[in-house]
Amino acid sequence: MYFQHAPTEQQTLPLSAIAFRRYLATYQIEPLDVALKSGVRYLTVWRIRQGQPVHRQDEMLVRQGLVRMTGVPYTAPLLTRADTEAIDIAHKSKIKSPGRMSWG
Repeated sequence: MYFQHAPTEQQTLPLSAIAFRRYLATYQIEPLDVALKSGVRYLTVWRIRQGQPVHRQDEMLVRQGLVRMTGVPYTAPLLTRADTEAIDIAHKSKIKSPGRMSWG
């Protein structure tokens, strides 16, 4: 008999999200406060907490907001759209498109 355990939230989140959540917990910061202090939408902070990519400009604003709030720079990586676009391009270049099919 095999037992399956439900993965914990940290086992399913990317490392960038885990690090961001730990930073917020360490300094007892609420995500809404990060959004307000950084001048970004709350959804942007939510995306970071989920390990989803954000625009590079929003990433820089969040980092600046965090250092203003804590006095300690946030140095862990954050996933940005530019990073994911580079990954997509590299992945697509490895996939070969099928040749043209002739119908007659």
